[in-house]
Amino acid sequence: MTTSGPSLRRLRVVVLPNLPWQPYMESFRPDEAPDPGRLHRLLAERGIDFVVVDPLPSPYNPWGRAHPFFAGLDPLRALIVLLRHRSADLVISVFESGAVVLLLLRRLFFFRPPVALWDVSEDSLWRPRRFALNLVLPRIDKLLALTRQQKTATQRRYRLRAPADVIGYAIDEDFYHPAFCRGADYVLSVGEDVARDYPTLVAALRGLPAPAVLKTRRAVALPPDMVATVEIIRERLSFPKLRDLYASASVVVVPLCPSDHPGGITSLFEAMAMGKPVVASDVPMTREFIVPGETGLLVPVGDADAMRDAIAGLLARPDEQRRIGANARRHLETHLSMTAFADRYAACIRALACPERPGIRVTADAR
Repeated sequence: MTTSGPSLRRLRVVVLPNLPWQPYMESFRPDEAPDPGRLHRLLAERGIDFVVVDPLPSPYNPWGRAHPFFAGLDPLRALIVLLRHRSADLVISVFESGAVVLLLLRRLFFFRPPVALWDVSEDSLWRPRRFALNLVLPRIDKLLALTRQQKTATQRRYRLRAPADVIGYAIDEDFYHPAFCRGADYVLSVGEDVARDYPTLVAALRGLPAPAVLKTRRAVALPPDMVATVEIIRERLSFPKLRDLYASASVVVVPLCPSDHPGGITSLFEAMAMGKPVVASDVPMTREFIVPGETGLLVPVGDADAMRDAIAGLLARPDEQRRIGANARRHLETHLSMTAFADRYAACIRALACPERPGIRVTADAR
């Protein structure tokens, strides 16, 4: 990668995931999963080095075997960051729990690096999460939101110290690629989050001329007369098997309820990367990434008839399937690729980084 203009200082960013990342990165084999190190390499090319500090296992972490929210609290990890990473340019907590102890103690330890939050969980009636959100969001130096809707909703609900930045989202478009596609056989929907509107999808599937596959662990009620034509896959799939599901789908449906959280964004991007036509509920998140009629189809929320008509129209027109799917892939490559995401992410990181810390100058040749 080459650049023009003034050289940039090399930055060191500490990342606190709510789940262990290192084992996944160390066990990665090409074509067995999306490349977990690709974003780190792209950022390194832009003069930003990531240092991942995973939550510690039990017994060092009292909640090491608990739900990821509690595992992410990890007080010993927070102390390690406060004591060993004082010269970092920035600390990024993935979701809110990793920032709780750090924010409570940073003044006591005279910890100067700014602390940012990458994504925020959907507010819910779960009291521990609500407590963490109320504690973290007013104290965080910057929220890195996935969508404009998430930014707007979070700023409306919480008193943030600074306006949130929208960095978007990305997947490994080399792993999810149209080259793996084969004959289209069924309608597919993939997703586990609470924003999914499976009742509307089930109603929309009735009477379609193609079978359907739903990959979800959520409770989905099928009428007895639809059991033979709608398959529900509840077990966890490997990444190649999940990709195979997309590869053989005619149409991918992303049925959603209104939500401030970007539920459905992963399956939407995976389908677009595979060059599959998407029918999605018209919510703020899908509006940000789908150009209606060009890179996908949007239907009113909860309207099973409109969803059925959109799916049936694509099933009846294979040329339209290919056109919209190809447009979606091109749109993703141009605007939503991992490289485009790395550019946005790097710009946000540089705007946040401590300006006082002397660092290595990154020249065009060094990149």
